[in-house]
Amino acid sequence: MASAPIDVRSELHELIDTIQNQSVLQAVYTLLAAQRQATLPPVVLGGEEAAAVAEGIRQLDAGQGIPHEQVMADIWAKYGR
Repeated sequence: MASAPIDVRSELHELIDTIQNQSVLQAVYTLLAAQRQATLPPVVLGGEEAAAVAEGIRQLDAGQGIPHEQVMADIWAKYGR
């Protein structure tokens, strides 16, 4: 037998009321506030862009990524602090 649909809004209110951890509450607040302010439509990548992202993911999976520290050092060396 299929379960009855839930009232998501009411369930969410109840769940939030049970949270005692302030960090979790702040994270939920931040997420919901950002959603309320979101006005831009999602970005859909074109063929070349999607291919470039896929290639980057392939490189990362192959262990060919560049550590953040190295990227930042290169930027500071090129453009200064």
